[in-house]
Amino acid sequence: MKMIEFDQVSKEELVTFISENFDRFDSERTPGFPENMLFDLESDSFQFFRNPNGFAIAFTGRPTEVELMFLYVRRSAEGQGIGTQLIDSVKHMAAGLPVTLKCEGSDREAYFRGRGFKAVMQVSKDRFCMQWLPANQSI
Repeated sequence: MKMIEFDQVSKEELVTFISENFDRFDSERTPGFPENMLFDLESDSFQFFRNPNGFAIAFTGRPTEVELMFLYVRRSAEGQGIGTQLIDSVKHMAAGLPVTLKCEGSDREAYFRGRGFKAVMQVSKDRFCMQWLPANQSI
């Protein structure tokens, strides 16, 4: 099997990858997925950040925040700072807006906390809504 170079794939190929590997993402599958995602990604409300070993997709369709929808780093590349680089790219693109995300699991919550996010709501025992704020804002 050929290794995917995420910085060289189309939006459609990313959605196919997400669909085929959905269990690796902390996200709830909605009716119509992945067809609805392909439609949504064609709008200007999504930004893609790519690295050969990972990618991030952020929703920018709200005037008050940016939502980090997907973050993926190839397992063989974990621990090399790729996730942090992708998150930093999203923060930079947010241009002063808060960045929000949902995550499941205390390990993921700790990962994002280590990158400046704070849990703003605990949805269930192991599910969190988190937020990163630029230096000039506070929760």
